[in-house]
Amino acid sequence: AGVLLCYLGERSVFGEAAATGCTAVRTATVLCETTCDVRVLPGHALVRLADAHAEFSQRLLRLARDNGFSAASGPELGSDGFEVLGALAPECAAALDAESSRLTVVRGQLVAEEHSESDLILVISGTVMLELAGGHI
Repeated sequence: AGVLLCYLGERSVFGEAAATGCTAVRTATVLCETTCDVRVLPGHALVRLADAHAEFSQRLLRLARDNGFSAASGPELGSDGFEVLGALAPECAAALDAESSRLTVVRGQLVAEEHSESDLILVISGTVMLELAGGHI
């Protein structure tokens, strides 16, 4: 088991740091603490959407900054990702919906592994736990 970083609940978003180039890979392992419904936007689709929709790209960068990520720092989690990503232009929101998949995961199930390529993950319901294998970011 790693070092517990935090718990994230409904309306949380993670994966934006690697997706925006603030980090090269995912900085924490994400496990379900409770049964969760999540939306997963694969990294390659995330890049395509960010390239096609400047507004989406700017909001991802804002989310990464709001969570304390920059090229020289680690995270300070806390921003409401749904608020940051909310109210996207209709065509961007439709593309986001079309490119993402909805998953139900159960307690203890791995959602994302530290050092893996980053997908953007939105927690619709439930609670996830972020932990660090090495104890630091």
